[in-house]
Amino acid sequence: MKLQFSSAGLTLITLSLAACGGGGGGGGGSSASYQMTDGSQQPVAVEVNSNVINFTGTLNDVNDALATAIEPAASSSESAPSFSLRELIGTLHQDWRAAAHPMSAQAISVMVSDTSPCPSGGSISSSFDDRNSNGDWDVTEVGTVQFTNCTTPDGAIVNGKLQDAFNAETATTTTDTLTFTNFKISKGVYSSEVVSGSAVWTSTESGFPQNNTAYSSDNYRINNMTVKSTAPVNNVNVTRQFTLNEDLTLVQQSPDLSKVTITGSGSIVSNNANINGSVTFNITTPIIKSVSQPLAYGGAMTVSGSGGTVLYISYAVPDTGSATLLLNRDGQNVGTPKIVSVSTLLGF
Repeated sequence: MKLQFSSAGLTLITLSLAACGGGGGGGGGSSASYQMTDGSQQPVAVEVNSNVINFTGTLNDVNDALATAIEPAASSSESAPSFSLRELIGTLHQDWRAAAHPMSAQAISVMVSDTSPCPSGGSISSSFDDRNSNGDWDVTEVGTVQFTNCTTPDGAIVNGKLQDAFNAETATTTTDTLTFTNFKISKGVYSSEVVSGSAVWTSTESGFPQNNTAYSSDNYRINNMTVKSTAPVNNVNVTRQFTLNEDLTLVQQSPDLSKVTITGSGSIVSNNANINGSVTFNITTPIIKSVSQPLAYGGAMTVSGSGGTVLYISYAVPDTGSATLLLNRDGQNVGTPKIVSVSTLLGF
């Protein structure tokens, strides 16, 4: 069985550097320990939104938001590539499933492996347990991909392991458990590592765009996904760690497949200077955003901290490219509402 990843997967990695968050069980419910302040509204909003929706923040957005909240001149002059771990998972999984067909019959219960070179050095080693030797990726079978100094054309270096266990399947739905081990992407002064954690991913697809019945849903239960990121702040490399737990669902459906509706809740633990502790979050009104543009067409989220603090995040209706932040403590507003760009919050 020859398991190879298409150029689409490597192209995504080429754009990729992660920064992520969380801490408890997938779906939240843990108590908050961080007390938000008027000055920390934007850093909290950026971390929560980018982590919640992408499983990873955009390093440039997150670090710039944190830096400028303290001292505007501290913002990094370099730009980190945007990265959505959620999108990378989808691309690798699609490539993997499509490639899981042996070129010739295999012995029953044999582990088949393959090693392929990366575009600019290093390798990707894939293995797949075709337990019943039928040439298909079946329920109960597990595959693993190991990146070893895999270098993309733009100089990003990927190391670490991703395991995909195929748990269940119906005519329209599949469920996989993805486990990360020291999955690290670095480029220049930027690096990020998914140290550990797993995601139970249930994907449903039905209908057809031609008759406006197309429907797709992706539910992710993220469990203790811990990520370390390093990026420059005020010309000094700073390492931060985040842990994310959440239960998130994204839905696309006809007639408008250019939009995705997002619901969910969870918790994030962070150990940086501005957000040192945990917060919980809940999407109270489904967030409707563009699939490809920094646009949001409505939605609201609450982020709860300790000390009776609650941050209200609302996306403008109709879309204006902005969102409003309002901090409340013990039922009283703190400071004045802040307007931030959708591009910053959603990790574009």
